[in-house]
Amino acid sequence: MALLAAYGLQGYFARERAGELAKLSARAESLARAVDRELRGYIDLTEVLARSRHLRTGDIRAFGDLARDAAGGANGPGGYFALLDRTGQHLVNTRLPISAPLPRTINPDALRHVLATGRAAVGDLEISPTTRDYMSVTRVPVVIDGEVRYVLAFAPHQAHINDVLRDVDWPQQWLASIVDGQGRIIARSNDYRIGTQSVWDETRRALGLTGAGWLEGTDRDGRDCVAAFQASQLSNWYVYVWVPRDVLMAPERAARWPLLGGLAAALLTSMLAAFVAGRSVQSAIGRVLQVARGLGQGQPVSFDNTHMQEANEVGVALVKAARQIAAREEHARLLLRELSHRSKNLLAIIEVMARQSERASRSRAEFLERFGARIASLSRSHDLLVSQNWQGVPITELIRTQLTPFADPVEQRIKMDGPDLVLRPEASQNIGMALHELGTNASKHGALSVPDGYVRLSWKEFHDSAGNARLEMSWQEIGGPPVVMPSGKGFGFAMLDSIVPSALGGLAHLDWREDGLVWTLNVPAESAVAASAG
Repeated sequence: MALLAAYGLQGYFARERAGELAKLSARAESLARAVDRELRGYIDLTEVLARSRHLRTGDIRAFGDLARDAAGGANGPGGYFALLDRTGQHLVNTRLPISAPLPRTINPDALRHVLATGRAAVGDLEISPTTRDYMSVTRVPVVIDGEVRYVLAFAPHQAHINDVLRDVDWPQQWLASIVDGQGRIIARSNDYRIGTQSVWDETRRALGLTGAGWLEGTDRDGRDCVAAFQASQLSNWYVYVWVPRDVLMAPERAARWPLLGGLAAALLTSMLAAFVAGRSVQSAIGRVLQVARGLGQGQPVSFDNTHMQEANEVGVALVKAARQIAAREEHARLLLRELSHRSKNLLAIIEVMARQSERASRSRAEFLERFGARIASLSRSHDLLVSQNWQGVPITELIRTQLTPFADPVEQRIKMDGPDLVLRPEASQNIGMALHELGTNASKHGALSVPDGYVRLSWKEFHDSAGNARLEMSWQEIGGPPVVMPSGKGFGFAMLDSIVPSALGGLAHLDWREDGLVWTLNVPAESAVAASAG
């Protein structure tokens, strides 16, 4: 019985050691994901800025102002952008005053790599040409007319990477570092030593290991340690998490002698009691480990109470954690599906808008003006929906937001009459686009083009002869110049006459009265109205 008990304890200690090593590996993997999330943020920010229309039009000065706003507003002090031409000459550098001479790149190899591949790249540590400090640079190609014309570089403040380590709740005496592709330390949890060579990276390279794994050796302070490493998915960087072997083995050493002493005492008093106690403890721990393994493998888990309160608490907590993880995963899948659906709808609307605006435009400048205004209108509706968590938009708020560019203040030029209604998301977008087209026409040719003109905008809910609830909205221009029906029917006419009513399953009518344009929309209430404030 003593030998069996000792064997069982040895197995228990082995599982404990394996558990600690698994925690070490999980921390390295988690930290690598955190680093990649930070790098993805740098790449996304730089790619968005690289698509600026100022670069396509060659307005470098305007782009420089935009880059300075982005560097100061989105990333805090110290982060800066640099725009380089294909020779490596800086055209914009937000770290320097506007009138200061601009340097050339000190890393032409990284520049040539981005030019050759046409893909974003996160570089290793390099010396800043302006501050002479270490920095890591994210470079993104600027593609214009199918050609990589510039490279946009972003250098975050070093504190941003350090924050990734500080945001992690580390166990006592656990250490971590982020290392670039040359083995130089980018950030370290216990000091701010940057640019020195990592002993762990030297060991990993000597063993020919890549990706993820384990290392044993001596750290920079001469301690015998165990380390886990994990490669970044977005760069050549590696993450190392290590702990002194004494710290790793401390729980086992602390538990070994009390357990063996208790076993000896139990054997001396009653071998039978020792046997029962050992089996009961092993059974309870086995159940908890079984639940933990199932949780780790993503399987449905359940836990039957044992006689040990501690094991019961851990088992119940593991089952609860499994349910919460499953619920979060399902919620994440729902959010992704909803985001995909909304994105596809929005892209379809923009595609139609672009095609129709191009057909109706006589010049590129006219197309850019019309398309830009319509995108701005769609963006305003989208902002309202986001502020309302996509639950719908109050109709009066939608009207004010869309017509303010044409009639400010809205209340003096737009006479609104109707109940407080909340429009569904799709109705908010479509009616918002219709209001933009009506406001544009009225400000150029209709009632809003003269000081004394105004618009009467009314809406109501009613039931038709079949008892179906419907929403009717009417736009009537008053006091404007005489109306002349246009000879051609462009995108605005199509939007008002067919696109908007068709999207909402209803009808619309345009009446080109001489004393003022009248537009009437009649749609089923269920496709337009989300709720009534009254």
